[in-house]
Amino acid sequence: MTTPKLEILICTTARRLEKINPAGLPQVDGVVYSVHCQHGNGAKPNAPNWDRKDFKIYFHSDSGLSRNRNHSLDCAAAPYVMIADDDIAYNPIALSQIIAKFDQNPGLDYLTVRSSGSHPRLFPQDGHDLSIGIKGYSAVSFEIALRLKSINDCNLRFSELAGIGAPWLIAGEEDLFLFHVRKSGLKGQFFAIDAVVHPDETTCERLGASKEFQRTKGAVMRITRGPISALVRIPVEAYRAPMSWTKAFYWLWRGYVYAIKHRNSL
Repeated sequence: MTTPKLEILICTTARRLEKINPAGLPQVDGVVYSVHCQHGNGAKPNAPNWDRKDFKIYFHSDSGLSRNRNHSLDCAAAPYVMIADDDIAYNPIALSQIIAKFDQNPGLDYLTVRSSGSHPRLFPQDGHDLSIGIKGYSAVSFEIALRLKSINDCNLRFSELAGIGAPWLIAGEEDLFLFHVRKSGLKGQFFAIDAVVHPDETTCERLGASKEFQRTKGAVMRITRGPISALVRIPVEAYRAPMSWTKAFYWLWRGYVYAIKHRNSL
């Protein structure tokens, strides 16, 4: 195997470690997989595929998905990295294409790609400049690839107040992360590369009707849209929420206020 150029950063917990299927993680020249497991006992699963040379595994004693994503970024060694969950499969050709996009575009700091899963999604046109928003499009974490040096030079990491296992906000970590990436002036593009298959529902799909998700949405809007725009948007989002308008408005507002108190950490 040549020197690794793309490192897939897989975050999981001891309870879900066995869920990772190495068969969905193809052996591709220049690609390595780093598994970051929270609350593990330091032992790899007893399966032959886990002895592959393109696999590394790290164990961490803390909790929280965003904290684990930050561990994975801190430990990464390849010049390009891709955020990953523990229940996805990759297209091997697409992984080589991602490496090529970074190699061919030295000014490219990050990119997003296509995924397929339980629900159809809207994607921009190939080559779209990610500094320009598209209505209805927001990249999911496992669609994001990064030039590690660019991220490290800007000291960018995931907010540990958002995401699964965070104190109050159950999602939104990738939206907040990409907001700060754009705010830092980094250059990103979307490429119509079918890279990822994610058969399970995302957090948004699974918990979108919960009060926890509505307060998360309120907090994320306050940070990414700004105070005035987010405030105006709350009644609209409450109307669209899969719960009563009153309840949705209340939880969106609570999230908005939470973001005011914790804006320096989000």
